[in-house]
Amino acid sequence: MSGIRLGRNFLLQVNTQGYYISVMGLQTTGIKIGNTIVPITSTKSAGWREILADCGNQTITLTGTGVFKNDLGQQAVEQWSFSHTLHLCRVIFEESGENFSGLFMVSNLEYNGAHDGALLYNITLESSGTMSGPDWPGSA
Repeated sequence: MSGIRLGRNFLLQVNTQGYYISVMGLQTTGIKIGNTIVPITSTKSAGWREILADCGNQTITLTGTGVFKNDLGQQAVEQWSFSHTLHLCRVIFEESGENFSGLFMVSNLEYNGAHDGALLYNITLESSGTMSGPDWPGSA
């Protein structure tokens, strides 16, 4: 990846019945890749923190704000949120074609709206397990 990317070209899709669909009209999107650390600092560390390599958990958090394109999409996301289930999602960076997929759960779904604007939602998805795809590190 190089150069400036357009935010609108970051797509989040959900797999339903074997097909990936975009059920939401996302206006802003985000991805956070996290790594928890395992500290092994001791009295022999001379006051410096020490971390155990190749340990801890890796996580992906996907966030988005937008509008629902239709009632069916809104109902699907609400059902997913209330059911506490994992769903296969795919993230695509349209300009480059890079993508990855994995299981995600809705950890937050909220609605906001101004009296003179559209009803907006904010959604946060948390990863479960490994990610895969032709552009994901470690994937075949």
